[in-house]
Amino acid sequence: MFCYTRSIEEKDYNRSLTLFKLVADNDPTGESYKFMGDIYRDGNVGKADPRRAVKFYKLSVEKGNIEAHLRLALCYQNNIGVKQNYEEALKLLNAIADRASDRISGPAYAAMGDYYKEGFGGEVDQDRAFDCYEISAEKGNVKGKFRLAHCYFDGTGTVIDYTKSRTLFEEIAQIAEDEISGVAYFSIARIYDEGLEVKKNPTTAFEYLKLSAEKGCLEAKYQMAKFYLNGHGVISDRAEAIRILTEIKPSDESGMVSELLDHIAAQE
Repeated sequence: MFCYTRSIEEKDYNRSLTLFKLVADNDPTGESYKFMGDIYRDGNVGKADPRRAVKFYKLSVEKGNIEAHLRLALCYQNNIGVKQNYEEALKLLNAIADRASDRISGPAYAAMGDYYKEGFGGEVDQDRAFDCYEISAEKGNVKGKFRLAHCYFDGTGTVIDYTKSRTLFEEIAQIAEDEISGVAYFSIARIYDEGLEVKKNPTTAFEYLKLSAEKGCLEAKYQMAKFYLNGHGVISDRAEAIRILTEIKPSDESGMVSELLDHIAAQE
């Protein structure tokens, strides 16, 4: 029956749901309830129903399903289908962190790191946050590596180490989804532009900004415009700077883009 969840071409969620309902109570693994939760969470049989998803994740957790623990923890963390409860989320994560496969424990440790870093439901503990991110990264989790890179960049729970940060960002940029990859490239650009444990190199910084911009990072596009405007790391091109700023202006909520365009206009 699990074949109905494997490929986009063959998915028949309604049929899958019917089969899962028939066997769920007698499924000792809790997988059936977990898949039912996924179907309702993602809206595969109509409008997404996070409350019903949570119901099935809870039933799966009762059967000891480790992956359902992670799903339910994230629901509690992000107020998805259930009232936000950081204590319950952390309890679920702690229950599986040391006995799940790397695929599950990696994101679990990353989520735990967020709790300690931000102080969700308790006090901030940067040292524990760093430890959790480090374990998550060792398990190959991209989010854990991303958070760890920022820890080294900002000195969160550890000493600042721009070299380790850059190495992690370079790895992440190659494998992460666009949003994370874009931030990683942008961070590398900062390291080269500011000369953080490397020789200052605005030209290299500009190349990384371009890579970040290609991933959709608005801040990278804004900085590229400034580089063009000032001839910093690239040949000065006022027209290109204005083109980029005009392009990203509708998405700018800070007002910085409008201010820079006004400044450019006042100099003409």
